[in-house]
Amino acid sequence: MSGATPAAATTTLPPAVPQSSTPLTTWKEEWTTESQDLDKLLVDFEKYRKGNTEVKQTEGKLSKGLGKFKKFIRHWKEDLAIARKKGTIKDAEYEQCIASMKEKEKVIRQMEITLPMNTGPLLYLLLGSVNLTLPQMSDRFVYKEEYERFKFWLTLVTISSATLVYFFPYRVLQQLFQIYLAWYYGSLTVREHILIANGSRMRTWWRVHHYLAICQTCILLMWPESRSFTEFNPQFMLFSAFLGIVQLLQYQYQTSLLYKKRSLGQAELMDATADVPARGSLSILLVVLFFAYLFQLYNAYTLAVISTEPYCHEWQASLSAVIFAVLGLGNCWITTQVVLRKFIRRDNTTKKAE
Repeated sequence: MSGATPAAATTTLPPAVPQSSTPLTTWKEEWTTESQDLDKLLVDFEKYRKGNTEVKQTEGKLSKGLGKFKKFIRHWKEDLAIARKKGTIKDAEYEQCIASMKEKEKVIRQMEITLPMNTGPLLYLLLGSVNLTLPQMSDRFVYKEEYERFKFWLTLVTISSATLVYFFPYRVLQQLFQIYLAWYYGSLTVREHILIANGSRMRTWWRVHHYLAICQTCILLMWPESRSFTEFNPQFMLFSAFLGIVQLLQYQYQTSLLYKKRSLGQAELMDATADVPARGSLSILLVVLFFAYLFQLYNAYTLAVISTEPYCHEWQASLSAVIFAVLGLGNCWITTQVVLRKFIRRDNTTKKAE
């Protein structure tokens, strides 16, 4: 009997072993191509470095030239004022010269905004000699908007925290609130200095105001638990919550006004809400603002009375009274100046129109 033909054996190939490395010839070709691309990048880098050096040199030249021209304008203003008093030039000629110089000052201002600015003594002490000027105006605007959001949201935190501590006056919560205020005002001051280095026109008083606020919160933080502290703390919490509400109202008003001024070309891109003077139909806001400033003076009065009591042996009461008095009087003075200047300008505009 013939045997059955066995089935053809199926040859099974082993699985392909993945190559662990690129063949040498392929690697050399790719290496040559990539090296040529790197050489091209090196050429672009040399152009960038040369252009950056030229930009730095041009910035220095522009800053020096603008400073010289500003000094020239300042001297000419003084000379014209003297000549006007002596009667050697007519009032119309004087006004024409001043108007021409103001136009040039606007041009200088626009040029200075795009150039690196002095960071100021505070940032120099904190960060050293470093350029904090953002190169693009879009980056500066984004940073300014972030600053405004920072103020808005942390003002809400201040209101809620002060209310919480008022109803739950535990020592730990009181100290945490003071630490938060010191951090908030410190962060706000640093951010404002960076904005100024990038072209923001922020009044000197508000920076001084924040310096004093930092000192005040540190003094309250060092105030030991005592009868004098217990008497003043509830009033301070009410003041902090009320001041936060006033700042929210002021922020909402000045934000809408700032957008309006920008659309009319009356405000610069880097102007913050703190740069915008009060104007328009804001009688209610002015009343609330002055009430807040009077609250600061009332805090000073309360602390002064407490400091004279026999049970008060803490130096924090008297020093806090001085700081609150300076803050209240300074705020009243600056706000009154802004309002009066606005009315004077409006009257002058009306007279010219007539």
